[in-house]
Amino acid sequence: RMMQYAKLDTCRRAFIHEYFGIPHPEICNACDNDLKDVE
Repeated sequence: RMMQYAKLDTCRRAFIHEYFGIPHPEICNACDNDLKDVE
């Protein structure tokens, strides 16, 4: 799972929340992957 996390190109927070069964938006606008589109 950590390798999947490291290679993600989608929202990292969503990945963690999904793993723990926590509801989440598809995009958090706070992790590096979400912010790379803003730059």
